[in-house]
Amino acid sequence: MDDEDELDMSLSDQEERDDRGGAGFHALQAQDSDQAVWLAWELGRQLKDVMDLLERKLRTWDDSQGPSDVEPLEPYKKKALLMGRGAEPTRATALHIMVSNYVLDSYDKFPDEIIRPMIRDFLSEYLASWDKTETEEEKKDKRKEEPILKVAIKLRDNDGFVQQIRESCPTEHLAALLADQDGDGQNALHHIFTWPDDKPRSRTEADAKRVLTRAQELVPLATAEMLAAKDKDGNTPIHYAADSRQCLCRGDDYVDLFTKMVEKADTLMKADKAFSNNDESPITYAQRIWRRLLEMRKREKKDRDGIQEAPATTTIITPSAFSTDPKRVALSTDFNPTTWKDPKDSSHWIVKLGRSNTGLEGGGGGGGDRTVDGGTVSSSKSNIKKTLEGRNSRRMSIADGTKEGFLSDLKRMPPPPPVTPMTSQKKQPIDLKGAKNVMVKSTGTGNNAAAGATKKQPGAYLKIQEFLELHYIRNRPDMEARDLIYGKDASAWTMARAAATAPGRARNGGLTEQAQEPRENPNMGRSDLVSVFDKLSKCGVKRILRLQVDDLKPPAHTDAAIELALKGIESLQLPQGRETAIVFSSWRNQAPAEERQKSREPILVENW
Repeated sequence: MDDEDELDMSLSDQEERDDRGGAGFHALQAQDSDQAVWLAWELGRQLKDVMDLLERKLRTWDDSQGPSDVEPLEPYKKKALLMGRGAEPTRATALHIMVSNYVLDSYDKFPDEIIRPMIRDFLSEYLASWDKTETEEEKKDKRKEEPILKVAIKLRDNDGFVQQIRESCPTEHLAALLADQDGDGQNALHHIFTWPDDKPRSRTEADAKRVLTRAQELVPLATAEMLAAKDKDGNTPIHYAADSRQCLCRGDDYVDLFTKMVEKADTLMKADKAFSNNDESPITYAQRIWRRLLEMRKREKKDRDGIQEAPATTTIITPSAFSTDPKRVALSTDFNPTTWKDPKDSSHWIVKLGRSNTGLEGGGGGGGDRTVDGGTVSSSKSNIKKTLEGRNSRRMSIADGTKEGFLSDLKRMPPPPPVTPMTSQKKQPIDLKGAKNVMVKSTGTGNNAAAGATKKQPGAYLKIQEFLELHYIRNRPDMEARDLIYGKDASAWTMARAAATAPGRARNGGLTEQAQEPRENPNMGRSDLVSVFDKLSKCGVKRILRLQVDDLKPPAHTDAAIELALKGIESLQLPQGRETAIVFSSWRNQAPAEERQKSREPILVENW
């Protein structure tokens, strides 16, 4: 009986094995084979295959989207895209590949309901992978991957992907992406303002507009730590934003954006001194780039113009040159070069510019003019024989008999071009190639049109430079502000030149209007101030070497009030009919004696 039961069980097991080895078993084997082939594909090919399935609506990314009759994507495909890693730094993940091919593979044409859930899941897994990294080797391998926003910012026409990240990414994830640094220590804000290496001086207007658009979108989301972060060279995003090349073709919107960046990061940059590894502040960094651009422009102009040919010169033939000419050897046989003669002697040879058809008359014995190498050489008839027998001067002069002819030649010459006085010349603004201008002319209206046409307003670069100077002067100690504005190695000549040009740079709306003047105390000779000097006077103090009055409460004492307190004047008696108090502008301008009341002897002050 037991043998029969064992036989039945073995037969039933064999039947089950036969069923598994049928059509169902072969289908499972084929599915496993297709999965193995798909998983062996390169990550970019896997992403393209999945995107094709989603575009044709053969699959959905997850169960929460798409029609109910469309099956979701296979779990192994979704997991492979989320966890897969590539070999190249810019194609390290499926998200990197999507960024790189966002426009090339027309991913920007996909509907938002398809692309945004994918980007959201990709970003979550990408940021979670950093938290899972534990060992130093794993962190080193992760650091080789390029940050997502860096890849998106560096590639052109990727504005759509940056917009998708902003709209589909949670706030905390977006902040982490902005702060993510590459191997050079640069975050996303560095990459926005860093000037491309392949464009040393200029770029298209579309590129400049793209940079401004990205900055206006991402800078408001940045924290002070991101704006004050330093790369391997010690430069912050503010350094790169102050670059003179970034300021070209910019308006007040760029200046306002830069101002907000500086004010937000000011607290951290105070503690870190805002200097790069090269001891450059944002001001000195931008000035160095500006000077380099000017030198480059000069070199290009020199190379473009080439070596200029030397101007044409007129050769004056001296009598000593006649000895080398066979035709005139008879004229110079008796020439003695060792002796000199008065240069005013009328017997000297005369050279007149121009051509003459007259030849050498009489074989060299007669007077008149003769042609010498395109010029006309003449001699005085009365002294020609004397000159031929012994000429003892090499210097040329104009003979008295030829002055009229010489002056007539000058009269026939065209008048010289008009020369503009140096005082009326105006320095033109410096224009770099590819830039509209650095100095923008303002337009005038009405009666002030002529005056407005000549008035120039500073461009974005100069406005940023002026803002940084005023910001450092107001918010930094004196010595630190000096180093930030002029550099740590500023010479005395640089400081003197800056002081000399400061009054010329003052204008309405500048420092003169923004500086707050202290309010004066209308009550001249306040009692507490008078009591201090009264106490000193009682102690026998008659002279103060140096006086400095610091008011703890506004408004501050006027100089006139301090002078009255020093002199022991308690009050002023105003004559009848006078409604206002007397204002003292200096020590010499005092009230009349009958209007003063002294209570003690005055105290002399040597220095204020």
